[in-house]
Amino acid sequence: MSRQLISASRITIRHANGFVALEDFSLQVEEGEFVGIVGPSGCGKTTFLDAVAGLIPVASGELLFNGHAVKGVVPGEVGYLFQKDSLLPWRTAYGNVCAALELKGVPKAEWPARANEVLHKVGLGRFTDRYPSQLSGGMRRRVQLAVLLAFDPPVILMDEPFGALDAQTRTIIEDDFLRLWGENRKTVLFVTHDLEEAICMCDRVVILTAHPGTVKEVLHVPLPRPRTVDEAKFADGFQPTLRTLSTSLRAEVGRTLAL
Repeated sequence: MSRQLISASRITIRHANGFVALEDFSLQVEEGEFVGIVGPSGCGKTTFLDAVAGLIPVASGELLFNGHAVKGVVPGEVGYLFQKDSLLPWRTAYGNVCAALELKGVPKAEWPARANEVLHKVGLGRFTDRYPSQLSGGMRRRVQLAVLLAFDPPVILMDEPFGALDAQTRTIIEDDFLRLWGENRKTVLFVTHDLEEAICMCDRVVILTAHPGTVKEVLHVPLPRPRTVDEAKFADGFQPTLRTLSTSLRAEVGRTLAL
């Protein structure tokens, strides 16, 4: 049976300048779920990821991780894939993965085998000695996925991870991530502005209201797994889900523009 890994109960998050990003926000995520979060710009999507990671506190309400209140960063528990590259520019692809293994506490003697294994899994077996500046945007994303695989956290937070890629590269890497995710079913919180991507990747999609953000609706994605992006887009339930998601979100975007 699955267990509840993340639980937010009526939380409010306020930034240092007093700006309320999330208000009365509640969401429960079970172990192994792939949950998408969509909403208008400025509604607090990234703020929620930051709170789960322990980077910012909640002002009120209760945020639990594995049954314990989140009161700061818990080493080894959360991996975070940001919008922008977070690779160490002075290290090769291999060196970046080894940095994750060192942080994880893996014995140094195991680094070569573990690092090469994950780099091969993401299709970079021939590019282990390349520095980030020598890699394309898609390849740098692959290195970051390899770093996550090496770090091996129970929860992966992804903040528009593929948004900067061209359409073809994006689809390929989305499929690669779905394949890799299917091997271990880590718990994933996935923020995106792309509604099609949310449906193709996720088990549930959480729609946030305009600022201050709270949960407006949660949509279950009626598509079987395993799946690829193309398979998802041609599945029977894709278009009805997209229409429902688009209609619900459009109203919130309209509210944002009217503010």
